[in-house]
Amino acid sequence: MRGRLIFPFLAELRRLDTAAMAAGDPDGAGPLVSGFDLDFKEPALVDRDGDGVAERERVELPPIRVPCQVEPRVFEDLRLLASGDSPRSDLSLVFHFRDLERLGLVDAATGDALI
Repeated sequence: MRGRLIFPFLAELRRLDTAAMAAGDPDGAGPLVSGFDLDFKEPALVDRDGDGVAERERVELPPIRVPCQVEPRVFEDLRLLASGDSPRSDLSLVFHFRDLERLGLVDAATGDALI
């Protein structure tokens, strides 16, 4: 028996498509050759409109909804705030491995979760 989530919520996750970002050249003739920075593991910054402020070049996979459980302490902290806005910005979500398998979010070769 593998257990279950006690108070499940649906989390909508928007994952970066790092392969599509790495394949594209975001600034054309500029110095960048990829839209994904492999050193920092984040989207490259490109100034598209010439205002001196760079924007992130993002390509996302389609959003997925995954059943999850919000860690009790974090959930209680958020409930105490009137607007849910807090300078503390971390949030702990727990996923059931069975749900990840069902949604194809487990690497078949290694058995590791892809999120």
